[in-house]
Amino acid sequence: MSNSFSDALGNINSSSNVFTWTKTSNTETDGDWLKVFSHDSSQGDFFSSANDWAEARHTNDDNPDANKYSILDTVQNFNLNNRYTFKIVYPNTNVINIWSQTNNPVNDPNGGVDGYIPIAISSTSQGWGGLEQYTPQNSTFLDGTLNPRSNWWWAIGCKNTYQSSVNNFPGPGYTTTKVELWIKYQ
Repeated sequence: MSNSFSDALGNINSSSNVFTWTKTSNTETDGDWLKVFSHDSSQGDFFSSANDWAEARHTNDDNPDANKYSILDTVQNFNLNNRYTFKIVYPNTNVINIWSQTNNPVNDPNGGVDGYIPIAISSTSQGWGGLEQYTPQNSTFLDGTLNPRSNWWWAIGCKNTYQSSVNNFPGPGYTTTKVELWIKYQ
């Protein structure tokens, strides 16, 4: 009986709980960055919040170019020196924020961001301060508006349009149709 398993993203040895990751044709990288999420809502595609946001956590893992792509359920494997270093990109604009935080927003339903360190920040609009999962706000899986918490700008895994906008969701202070989230993996 084997003590390890593989998926499209890497290998885990269950006896040592060690994760190793190897780039495959099913992943997209840019230097030291791995794309863990992208959303293009221009065709009306949005995420479901069913089953504790299962689709926002993991969907289309074999197609990083899909309108809805997520391997967010692997973020815990990329904790480097007790930090997660993220890059949020809005392809239709020139907004790119790079930061690190010590808590994993995917697995922390209590909200808030711990240990936030800005690295290269293009925008701090709408209360930006890292990503959080804030359960009482249920329009998106993760968001970057830490204050006021009822807002959901910087949306990751949005389930519906924002107000009356057609196919748009809250981005970096204005609505958008595209967002990507990357994590530093080495």
